[in-house]
Amino acid sequence: MSTGQHDGHLGKVYDAQAPEQVAAAYDAWAASYDAEMAAAGYRHPSIGCALLARHAPRGTGPVLDAGGAELEAREERVAEKAAAARAAAATAAERAVAAKASGACSGRCADGLSG
Repeated sequence: MSTGQHDGHLGKVYDAQAPEQVAAAYDAWAASYDAEMAAAGYRHPSIGCALLARHAPRGTGPVLDAGGAELEAREERVAEKAAAARAAAATAAERAVAAKASGACSGRCADGLSG
C-alpha cells in the first residue's frame, strides 16, 4: 500500500511498518540505490562528505557512516585520489631535488629550493 507520495522502492521504505520491513526494503533496493538516488538529484551524502573533508583536520578518524555504503565508496575514491596526488607530489619533489643536485637548477628552483 503506497501513500501516493512515493512509488517503487522508496514507497516500500515509507510504507514499512517495522524495522525488519525497512531493512528488507533497503536490501531489495541495494543494487540500484545509488544510481536511482543520484538520478533523482539526492546529494546529501555528497554534501556531507565534502563538508567533513573540508573541515575535519587531516588524519581525523574514524568516521562513522551510519547511512549506508555510498559514503564508504566515495571515501575510498577520495583516498585513492589523495594517494595519487601524494605520489605525484613526491615524484615532483624527487625531480626537483635531482635537478638541484645535478646543477640543472641554478638560482631559485620552481619548487622553492634555493640553488
